[in-house]
Amino acid sequence: PSSGYVGDNVKVTYTAPTLPENTLLRMRAWTRSHYGSEWLAGPSNGSTTGWCYFKVDSQAPDPPTITFN
Repeated sequence: PSSGYVGDNVKVTYTAPTLPENTLLRMRAWTRSHYGSEWLAGPSNGSTTGWCYFKVDSQAPDPPTITFN
């Protein structure tokens, strides 16, 4: 392709929007490789198994309690 790509070993970052608390969210990511005509060109998600589900919980847990006998 002539645009929309980065070279090998380039770190790509993304700033996510503020996510809502305690709401079930989902995410997945994949990349596409484009090599010469002699190499495989295709998505890297061949081994992924769907979405990653998560919730944002910004409240810290209670500190641990340590007891000695």
